[in-house]
Amino acid sequence: GYGRTFFSCTSAHTCTGDGNAMFTRAGLKNQDLEFVQFHPTGKLIL
Repeated sequence: GYGRTFFSCTSAHTCTGDGNAMFTRAGLKNQDLEFVQFHPTGKLIL
């Protein structure tokens, strides 16, 4: 997962996008990255 690439999230601290970075570095195409689910409790309201 790559939830921790966003400022406010409820993802585990290990979800840093390493898998996606490996795909990109290998020249492979990442797809459907726009389908990230945000849980309402992770929403930062100022």
